[in-house]
Amino acid sequence: MDKTKWKRGILCVLLLIVVLYLVCMIYCMISVSRMKTLSYNAWGWGVVLAEYRLDFADGSIEVNYYDFDGTLMTHKKDEFSEEQQKEVRSACVASFMPLWRSRYVDTSVADGDQWYITADFGLKEKYVYGSNAYPLTYHNVYDKIRSLADQMN
Repeated sequence: MDKTKWKRGILCVLLLIVVLYLVCMIYCMISVSRMKTLSYNAWGWGVVLAEYRLDFADGSIEVNYYDFDGTLMTHKKDEFSEEQQKEVRSACVASFMPLWRSRYVDTSVADGDQWYITADFGLKEKYVYGSNAYPLTYHNVYDKIRSLADQMN
C-alpha cells in the first residue's frame, strides 16, 4: 500500500468519525430541546436518599432529601431561570444523555448506590438505571442538577 492510499484511508476514517459525532450531537440537541421534565433519584440500601425533579414547562425544580430510615429531611420547591434551564439542557446535550444505554450495572459491587434518570422528551421517554455503574458522562448531568439544588433557598 502506498502512502497516498494510506493517507486517504486515514482521512476517510477521520471524516466518518466527525460526521458520526455531528449526527449524534444534532440528535441530542433536538431531543433535549423537546425535554419537558427531567427526574433523578438516588438510593442506597433500599432507601431513597435524594429526588430531583425539573419541570421545563413551568420552570420549577423540586428537591427531596431523605434520612437512611426513609424520613423526609428536606423538601424544597422553587423556580429555575431560563438561563439555568439552558445550562441543564447544555449539560444533557454535551453528555449525549439521549444516547445513554438503559442500564449500567456493576455486579461486582455488593453494596453501593443505585440511581435512575427519567427524561420526558414529549413523544418519547428515556429511562436510565444504574447500580454502582455510570455512563462516562454521567457526572456532567448529575453535577448540573445538584448545583441547581444547592442554589435553592
